[in-house]
Order: sequence, then C-alpha cells, then structure tokens
Amino acid sequence: MKILLLAGSKGLADEGAVNISNQLCDGLSRQHETYCIPASDAPKSILKIKSFNPDIVHSVHGPSPRTFILFFVLRLFCPNASFFATLTLPTTGLFRMKPVLRMFRFIKLLSQAPESEYFFNSLGYDTHPFPHGIDTERFHPVEPYPIPELLEKELDPGKKLLMHVGHLKPVRGMDLLAKLAKINNDWQILMVGSKRFPGDPETVKMLKESGCIIFQEFIENLPALYCRADAYIFPVSNPYGAIDFPLTVLEAMACNRPIVSTRYKALPKFITGKEGVHYFDSVEQASEILNKISSSNNTINTRGQALEYSWDNVINMLIKIYQTH
Repeated sequence: MKILLLAGSKGLADEGAVNISNQLCDGLSRQHETYCIPASDAPKSILKIKSFNPDIVHSVHGPSPRTFILFFVLRLFCPNASFFATLTLPTTGLFRMKPVLRMFRFIKLLSQAPESEYFFNSLGYDTHPFPHGIDTERFHPVEPYPIPELLEKELDPGKKLLMHVGHLKPVRGMDLLAKLAKINNDWQILMVGSKRFPGDPETVKMLKESGCIIFQEFIENLPALYCRADAYIFPVSNPYGAIDFPLTVLEAMACNRPIVSTRYKALPKFITGKEGVHYFDSVEQASEILNKISSSNNTINTRGQALEYSWDNVINMLIKIYQTH
C-alpha cells in the first residue's frame, strides 16, 4: 500500500504528539511505502501528493474542521484513496459542524473516547476503536533508579512517592493534586513538567503551597523515574486536558507501576481496573486507594496490560484496518 500520513508538527509541539507521529511513520514505513508530512504542509504539497497517488490518507492528530475540509480537497486529487482520521482530541469546532458533517462520511474514523465515537456513529460514520502504542523496550522496569541528583535531594525517603507527568496548567487536574497532598501525609507528590512549556503561575504557586514537588528539567532516564515512584497518578477530568488515550499512563504501566486515575475518556475502554490499575471519582477515593497501595503486598502486573499496546501490535492493528476498508 501507499500511505500518506498527515503527522508531525512544527514549533513547540507536544512531546506526546511528536512521539505518536514518529512511531507511526517509522512503523508503517517498514511494511509499506509511506509519505509523512505535517497536515499544515499538505495544501502546498498537493502536486506531490497527487504524484504519490496514495491508497490511504490518514490524519493522525485532532481532527479539526480544517482537517475535514483538507480531506474534501485531497479527495478531488486522490479519488481512489481511503481517508482516515484518528480522534485523539477533536476540536470543539468540529462538533459545531454537525449540520454539515454528513457530507464528510467518506472519512473513516479511528476512535478512542466513547463520547466522540457515539457522536459520529449517530451521524452514520464508520468508526473503529484504535489505541495509541507504547515503546515497551524503552519503558520497562529498571533497578536501581538513577534520577537527577537535584531531584533526589528533594525527595523524602520516609514517604511514598506519587508522580504525574504533564503540563502545569489548570485543565490537567492540578487542583486535585494539591488537595491530595494536603490530606495524605504519607505520600509525597512529584509533578514533572516540560521545560519547553512554562507552567501557569497560579497553578505552580498552588502546587508549591500544598507541598508538591515540581521538576521541570530534562530527564534522560524517564523510565527510571517512573520506577522510582511508588504509584503514578492521572488526575485529569477536563475533556480538553489531554489526548483521549494518555501516553503517560501507558508509560507508567510499561514500567509496572500502580496506576491511580480518573476515568478519563478512553482509559477505562482500553485499560481494565485490575492488577494494579485503580480508578477514582473523587479526591477522597484517590486518598483511600493510596492508603490501600501503601498497605498492600499484592503483586503488580500493569506491564502485562501495557504489552498489549506495544507499537508493533498497534501498527499491525492499523494495517488490518486499512486493508479491510
């Protein structure tokens, strides 16, 4: 097959989005002729795309109204291609297009969150559940845990360590972390943010005042930091706080860490609440879960679930979807 993959970004792109783009491009290229460009470059590359004559056109991120309009144009130049879009974090503008969305039902959707899937199914779209993948060779249990010395000095050896990786902004559920830090003194909360994206000042202040540790430096050995933590928390509930199937949860699971998470979008759909995965609906429930983790000697096997989503498995799943449509 010839595959045109609209993936990748320019400027300060989210690391997770870049990782997904790179993994899909590399994985598909090993089995099929693949042309990867950012979606923003497609309009000025129409002639190259026409010459490439793809069998598959797949937009990896979003989508937005602009994505659907782009597909409408590309269909004129590639009439024999099948069009796919992954619903990773659909923009609000796309849902406001409901009166005209039936015009774009030639686009096949790879869905994650049940809410998005239900919305497009009700309009007659062809949708297919499709998760993200995880590099299970990079993310795996390691010991000892070599982490930055500056960070190690801030950790309290007398407390359990609860970690979250993400942006320092309100939509990431930072208020929940602050509340949890105040009511559960047996755990120290570490918030790992990207140095490339400055944190929201009020959010940073709130976290520090609650006793959370904030670390925004480059971490060469991220798997070791996951393994240093006694549990990983995903506190996001805002529907635009993260992509539909958050990568950091998979990364922590691949490192065999206990997971404490909200029932965010696609997580309960793909990750079952067993063998170390705990879902909560309130800060009080999260605190109770942490207490149970502290006192439990049960064997953890979150890595077992993560292995199902190795990139090799996900790429093969995607190729089968292509081939049957």
